[in-house]
Amino acid sequence: MILAFTPFLGYIPLGFTRATIIHIPVIIGSILMGPKKGAVLGFVFGVTSFINNTMTSFVFTPFYNLGEFSGGIGSLIICFIPRVLVGVVPYYVYKGVKALTRSEKVSSPGLILAGMSGALVNTL
Repeated sequence: MILAFTPFLGYIPLGFTRATIIHIPVIIGSILMGPKKGAVLGFVFGVTSFINNTMTSFVFTPFYNLGEFSGGIGSLIICFIPRVLVGVVPYYVYKGVKALTRSEKVSSPGLILAGMSGALVNTL
């Protein structure tokens, strides 16, 4: 919540779009706390994304109406489904890589691939 609502911290304006770093704590939380709590963190990320975009962008909200175009369910899907998956996918990627490497300790390749998978789920 702090990242989302502190200007220039969680959502970084880049002209016509904004970059985000909020997925990073969600990925870390997923790996440390498991997929259920990671999904909750991802849902909170989705809520902040929804609120932020509803307040700042008429294109990415289901509440706009511009002539014959109006907001739809697609914006809700984009706000929530990928964000929740950011809290689930990295956990399973990490556990899978750790199981494949048969590592008792922290798996560095697992952490790298989990971070990359979380970022890709968020972006793609």
